[in-house]
Amino acid sequence: MTYVYETKIGGKEVVVEYVHSSVTDSLKVVEMQVDGKFHRLNWMSDFGRTTLLAKLENDMEDRMCKTGDYADIPVDVDEVDVITNHILAEA
Repeated sequence: MTYVYETKIGGKEVVVEYVHSSVTDSLKVVEMQVDGKFHRLNWMSDFGRTTLLAKLENDMEDRMCKTGDYADIPVDVDEVDVITNHILAEA
């Protein structure tokens, strides 16, 4: 299963499709685009490549652990009612 990670680096839109390899126990970039054009990881500077790979590691960790952007946020109906009532009371 591959994952898609979107970010902005150096003012450019970067879209990376990546996968975790069971053989090497590391991330592999399957496909990469910068501003909609084909791009390769080895075309990046060492700093850019290291930064992107760190972001991909964090994204994979968040996906697997359901943290960050992928966290399940439980909703307590009573809390929603209290917040909604407070907002309506101020209006």
